[in-house]
Amino acid sequence: MASVSTTPQKTDLWSEICFPVESVKLSEFMPGFEIIPSDRQQVIIGYPSDVKRVVYAVQSSDYSIVPNDLLRDVITSHIPKHEVKVKFTNTGEFNISIITPDEIKVGSERLYRNLIINNSYNGKSPFTMQGTIVNSNTVSENGVRVSYYRQVCENGLMGWADEFLEMDAYLNWLLAGKPKKFQDAKKVKESVETRTTTTTDVDQILHKKLHHYRLDMEHLRVYLGKVIDQFMKHKSSLTAKVYEQLFKTPVDASSVEQLTKRVSIPVQLVRQAQERLQIEERLLQSEPTMWLLYNAFNYSLMNSRASLSISDRYGLDEKVFHELTHQALNIN
Repeated sequence: MASVSTTPQKTDLWSEICFPVESVKLSEFMPGFEIIPSDRQQVIIGYPSDVKRVVYAVQSSDYSIVPNDLLRDVITSHIPKHEVKVKFTNTGEFNISIITPDEIKVGSERLYRNLIINNSYNGKSPFTMQGTIVNSNTVSENGVRVSYYRQVCENGLMGWADEFLEMDAYLNWLLAGKPKKFQDAKKVKESVETRTTTTTDVDQILHKKLHHYRLDMEHLRVYLGKVIDQFMKHKSSLTAKVYEQLFKTPVDASSVEQLTKRVSIPVQLVRQAQERLQIEERLLQSEPTMWLLYNAFNYSLMNSRASLSISDRYGLDEKVFHELTHQALNIN
């Protein structure tokens, strides 16, 4: 089935995404109908306003909604001083940036430490904190990835190198063709599911993708709190050092061509990124650099109409980051 083309909307208010949402049995939602047996018997309904009801999806009986108001409560409790910037679609996908006062500088720009949460009510995207990961069962000793929010493009940046303790390890990974890391890392299943959750599991898994399946909300609340606390403690970031390298590297005439050969990006988004690069050059009175090029693609991916889920957009953003770093460091 083809994806619906959407343009993400924006808000800086929790209230716009913390509307009621519930699951209703299909037989109750459609009384009087004979329901053909299937594994999808649960209707996910949202109420964005008093006069609007939206059916986001029909899911299995094991599907769990992660309500945005739970996320708001946990974030407010653990990060009292924050700004929230949200991109969301009318199909029930949410990208939530939690911006803290901590900052770094790249050139003349100030970037702010940022925690990114992806959530969905339509089941198309897994619940993630700090986005896609190299291996969905990764156990990392480095803490939670550090993202940064950039005011110029009003986006959270989803390219990371924080799985690596030092630059050499990251460069070796790029040189090896970006294989999946941590293949032998300890795997802990169902970290927040009712049946098997333990305190040790919750402490260990800081990157795991949480699929909307039989989640215990109180266990999830504890898990999120621990991830957030770990994020706030984790001050250093290899990613910031990579940003500096991108900032120092001018764009080559073949940079975009090389990028599009290695990363499959819709043609219209590539064109829009090239246009955005010119705008960034004027705004910052700068020559084109790999830093600006990465941000141009970030802007295009997150603000343009396309048949991509929010999770897909950020997955591409991360691939662009790694590929441009590969070029900037001239790794052959």
